[in-house]
Order: sequence, then C-alpha cells, then structure tokens
Amino acid sequence: MDADFILAKLEQTLEDERVAIRRLDGKRVEACAVEKTSLVGHLMALDAGQRKRLAPRFNSIVGRLRRNGVLLVHARGILADILRVRGAAMNLTISNASKIPALPTGGRLSVRG
Repeated sequence: MDADFILAKLEQTLEDERVAIRRLDGKRVEACAVEKTSLVGHLMALDAGQRKRLAPRFNSIVGRLRRNGVLLVHARGILADILRVRGAAMNLTISNASKIPALPTGGRLSVRG
C-alpha cells in the first residue's frame, strides 16, 4: 500500500472517530480503532526512509490521536457519571493508573468540541 494513501486513510479514520466520539457511537468508535490498528501496522512495515519523509504528517496525526484520546476519556467519564446518577450498576475494569479523576461539583465539559 502507498504510504501517502495509508496516511490519508488514517487521517480520515481519525476524523470519523472524532465524529463518532462526539455522537457517543461506541460501535463506530470500535470500528475506527480496528481500522487504526490495521493502518498503523502498514505504517510500521514501511522502511525507515519512507517514515522519515512522512515525519511532518506523523506529527499532525499524533496531535489528532491525543485529541481523540482526551475526548474518549471525557466521554467515558460522562457516561459513567450518567449511569451512576441513574443508579445503574457499573463494572468498569479500568486500572488504577488510568482512572478518570472526578470533576468538581458542578464541573462541565463539552464533548462536542
């Protein structure tokens, strides 16, 4: 697969993922995660010269990955809060290192950003 095509596809997948997170569309977020894993596998197969040539685009992609990661963490926290308020029993298997810090009372965060 062509390196530029892989990066273009990854960039589109990240945009699709962002929209899915904003819509709280878990199935689409999971599908994007599978697609990202596949695309990153293709990128890892590129030779060092190709990866070096694409470095500036990688930097942009890293920023998008971080933004989507932050949105995912906040969306998960918001959904957990909603379930807790509604009295639902939750079985979250999150390691202590990645637990979401509680928002102060009255704290709000837009996931639509």
